[in-house]
Amino acid sequence: MHERERRPVLLCTLGGTWLVVPELLGYLDPERVPVYPAAWWAGRSRPSVGPAEEVWAVTTLGQRALQGVAALRRYWALLGPGAPRLRVFAPAGVDDVVAGPPEDDPLAELTYRLALDARERGGPVLYSLAGGRKTMSSLLQKAAGVFGAARVFHVASTAEADTLTRGITPEDLARSGFDARTAAGLVPVDLGAEEAFEGLDWALDGMTPVRSEAYPVRARETEAGVWAVEGLDGSLYREVERRRREAQRVAGNYFLHLLGQDARENFRSLYRLPASRIDALRRDRLGLDPARRDEEVAWLLRLPKADLHCHLGGAAGPGDLARLARAAAADAGEAFAEARAAVGGLMAWFARTAPRPERVEEARRRIAEAREASGLPVHAVTAAIVLGLADLPAWLDTLTDPWGTGAGGPQERLREYFAAGDLQGSSLLQGPRAIAAACELLVERAAADRVRYLEVRCSPGNLTRGGLDPAGALEAIRRGFRAACGRVPSAPRVELLVIGTRHKEPERFAEHVRLAANDEGAASPRVIGFDVAGEESTRSPAELREQCLPLFRRCRKITIHAGETEPVERVWEAVYHLNADRIGHGLKLLDHPDLLAHFRDRGTAVEMCPSSNDQIVGFAGPRRPRGPVYPLGEYLARGVRVCVCTDNPGLSRTTWSEELWAAAAMTPGGLTRWDALALVRTAFQASFLPLPDRGELLREVDAEVYRTLTEAP
Repeated sequence: MHERERRPVLLCTLGGTWLVVPELLGYLDPERVPVYPAAWWAGRSRPSVGPAEEVWAVTTLGQRALQGVAALRRYWALLGPGAPRLRVFAPAGVDDVVAGPPEDDPLAELTYRLALDARERGGPVLYSLAGGRKTMSSLLQKAAGVFGAARVFHVASTAEADTLTRGITPEDLARSGFDARTAAGLVPVDLGAEEAFEGLDWALDGMTPVRSEAYPVRARETEAGVWAVEGLDGSLYREVERRRREAQRVAGNYFLHLLGQDARENFRSLYRLPASRIDALRRDRLGLDPARRDEEVAWLLRLPKADLHCHLGGAAGPGDLARLARAAAADAGEAFAEARAAVGGLMAWFARTAPRPERVEEARRRIAEAREASGLPVHAVTAAIVLGLADLPAWLDTLTDPWGTGAGGPQERLREYFAAGDLQGSSLLQGPRAIAAACELLVERAAADRVRYLEVRCSPGNLTRGGLDPAGALEAIRRGFRAACGRVPSAPRVELLVIGTRHKEPERFAEHVRLAANDEGAASPRVIGFDVAGEESTRSPAELREQCLPLFRRCRKITIHAGETEPVERVWEAVYHLNADRIGHGLKLLDHPDLLAHFRDRGTAVEMCPSSNDQIVGFAGPRRPRGPVYPLGEYLARGVRVCVCTDNPGLSRTTWSEELWAAAAMTPGGLTRWDALALVRTAFQASFLPLPDRGELLREVDAEVYRTLTEAP
């Protein structure tokens, strides 16, 4: 047996009662094996696994067994060319079940070798425990527990059904199937799946993985149509039993062996998976084939996630802006009606102008002029513009496109990126209703992507043009998230980081430092850290140190946007002048090997945001064949802790699962599923939560990851 097709295989035993095979196949594959009447199916659901393409039956060469084989082969011929492939195997020279220990039983060895061969084909393997003597069925059940089974089935039958089936010939069954009375006494039972014994794949302590090349099925076909198998010396059965006896000792060594292979530790529960599953997670690479993108993103979607770099002001995509604008209009009150009238001319210009890229700059200039000329609150005017553009979705899409023209260097792209976010953030969030709507939107999107923990960055001092002061704006953000997390099923835990913007006035920066340093919130969302953001080319970390001293005195955690568009010196300054606990973006670390080693040795995490990094820098990847190489893969190879984040999920038009896929697609050679899981773990581990909270969250997520990977999708 040399084929290695991924075809579903049904492995069964066969005694004198040949009907046990069609009894099960009629349930698994009623179109090709129509043996049950329509009434039998009433109220009975179809099986959750697909039909078998091959049937492998194990039997002996005794006279009664061969009579059963002959009847089964006659029935198979009557099914026609669409029937599953049938192969019947027996130990050469064995006429009956052998009494004695199983390691000396050729039937046991044959069953194990067939099960191993079926496993290596890669397709689903189904087991039927109906048929043959009890010893044969128990061997098959044991094989399922060793080599794994997609499903194990049995067919229960009443005494009446046993009597009624005795006289059925292959011709009878092919012509009319079972009658209603007989069928009523036949009940296929799904006994569930079986995990393979992980010891089959051990490659340590002198062991090598158990492979069929060492235990071949050498067979010759007899006149009766049975494949008689030679060389069944019991070696596979004994090897499996030896490994099962040593399982506890070797499993401990294997766990240490796996830990030694990892530059960064993964979820602890993953090391309990079967060795074959771990190997598959380590081998299968994401991001290499765009045709597999949807399938791979769907797998990533199933994982729990954390995001440590997510701006409240960038939560909305173009399809979400009207929702925020309606809330902002309610905040603005009468000013909104005035704003709608004030922007009437602007809306008329949009209506008669095609939304081409070369008109975007003019459109943004006209928006700025309309705001200035109106003399009305910015959120009232922006809400009127957004709701006006809701009838011109192509314009709204063009104005908020984070990719822009893709022209110019990182500084120009960064300015274009900020411009794409002009119709949201502080332009709309100037009152409690709009703030609550943005919080709700972000929580809904995060919950839908199985985000379990979210650190949200906000600038309360920028949200004060609608009557709130900075402290009031911060409290509105808290209330918004508390309400959203209380309403949205499976909402993530949310905590806050206050942003200090480098390129804004120093007084505003100082106000945000005070908010972060003095926050005493006892319940989530709390301010658990501070973020230095804004244009890197303005005030350096060294210049900001004095203003950040209140944070240092309160031992507040701090993360700093650095190394996104400026040289690596900015990252060095962030670490040594501002005591950064994490770095946002950090794209230039490879330019300073000593600093990179410092990150590795101290365990300082880098928050990487693939989509926004690509939109601003222009890395090589799925969108362009040429460009600088995204450094994430090299960071991982050198032991730097990396967490994948969204930055501005709505503005960048991404999701948390899509960011993980983008990280793989932008990394030369892709990332393995094991890598993706490690990135997810790092995000939880690098959070600014207090250690007890972080440990509890990690334990919960670790258990969820294990359940996710061991349950059927």
